[in-house]
Amino acid sequence: MSNRTKELLVELGKGLGKYKTKAGAAAFAYKILKAAALESGGSRLVTHPDVEVWIKSPEDSEIHGYVGSAWHVCWESGPTDWAVGSYLHGPWGYCETYWGFDLIFYT
Repeated sequence: MSNRTKELLVELGKGLGKYKTKAGAAAFAYKILKAAALESGGSRLVTHPDVEVWIKSPEDSEIHGYVGSAWHVCWESGPTDWAVGSYLHGPWGYCETYWGFDLIFYT
């Protein structure tokens, strides 16, 4: 993992506290993870941010059979278990990982 990718993941943890809603926090996480994916060599299709980083609303998460009614942000091609140990929180509540390469913002 590059130093810049590490910096972006630290920025993710610090920046989430600025948001009041889960939707805002999830959108911020999505933006940071897309930047991290691009920094990590995401010019190839297999690691391209538009393919490997996604966000689902609580409604979309339920429709797709994910972890229930929650904002779900994922970076599938990120460093192994990049989200493990992440328990992030702010005025909006908290999020944690499910698979190790995602963050779930519970509603």
